[in-house]
Amino acid sequence: MKKSVVIMALALLLNGIILVSCSGGNSAKSVTASETPITAVKATVEKQRNAMGSFKTSPLNGGTAVLSSRDWAYWVKDGQVYAANGLAMGASPNIPKAPVGVGFSEIENAVKGIIKPVVTSGVKYDIPKPPERFTLGERKTIRAESSQVTAEAQAEAERMYPMSDAQGRTIVGNLEKNAELSGQLTAKAEKALIEKYGLEKNELLAILMER
Repeated sequence: MKKSVVIMALALLLNGIILVSCSGGNSAKSVTASETPITAVKATVEKQRNAMGSFKTSPLNGGTAVLSSRDWAYWVKDGQVYAANGLAMGASPNIPKAPVGVGFSEIENAVKGIIKPVVTSGVKYDIPKPPERFTLGERKTIRAESSQVTAEAQAEAERMYPMSDAQGRTIVGNLEKNAELSGQLTAKAEKALIEKYGLEKNELLAILMER
């Protein structure tokens, strides 16, 4: 009796291993490079998941532009997903905002093929070099200030147009208003940051992209 039970257990274990192996093989073949950023974007969506629509992608600034049929604009770089417009910020409230220079128009143009990504032999990214007139410490301060003003903009938009009620239920009527206000406040704050430090728009982008 014990012998038959052991044999049956071994058979079930072997069968499970074979199934997992086959499943893993099929999965690996079905995943393509263009689908990976879309999968990453979908994993960040917390609001209106049933209204995502379809997605298209295109290379942009060393990363991938991702645009939904609902005009949710995202940018994916090194595994990090960024929201590139207010609609994306509303749908994915817990991801950072894309740096200056990577906005809805850049995402839309890239996906629609209106512009082509710059490809230079031997250069990994087509992003400007951080301005050397600022020290590493000063550039770190600028990045910290940018993160702070973005967070403050999102907090103010949430205060004015909360996306969920006390029970955690989505307030559908506030989603677009929240996203629009958050985008407007962030753009205004970043413009002030550029003026404060005497930056060009592409210089701020370079600083924010710096590692």
